[in-house]
Amino acid sequence: MAKLRAARGRKRLQTGKCEGRPGYADLQPGIVEQARELCSAGNTRQVICDQLAARGALNGKGRPFAPAQIARMLKA
Repeated sequence: MAKLRAARGRKRLQTGKCEGRPGYADLQPGIVEQARELCSAGNTRQVICDQLAARGALNGKGRPFAPAQIARMLKA
């Protein structure tokens, strides 16, 4: 147990994250940046979804992003 705890601690120091599924910020940081820019321009989450879909940005299932996904993306 102590060996695993130490390894996780080293991994956290290196990358900032050790456990859990990688998020969009890890996998596709460009999409997150575009969503933040659109949000800072005062757009709603639905408009952000539409704009990202128009630019060809799709979620992991190949579908346009949902407003809830945008909210989680912006929170992270």
